[in-house]
Amino acid sequence: MGGKYPKQKLTLLLWDSDEHKFIKGTQFYEGKTIKVLGTIQTYRDKPQIVIREPEQIEVLE
Repeated sequence: MGGKYPKQKLTLLLWDSDEHKFIKGTQFYEGKTIKVLGTIQTYRDKPQIVIREPEQIEVLE
């Protein structure tokens, strides 16, 4: 979000091991405005939110 790697302002991370929980697939969210709930952590001096459950993502449009 906010730029292409490595100049992004925020990373939303979804591990491959959790992707099976997203029945519609992660491509379902492409191009949509979303709201993500989660704890902001820092990884290599960049903020990130780890997404582990579909309930963490709400489509706003």
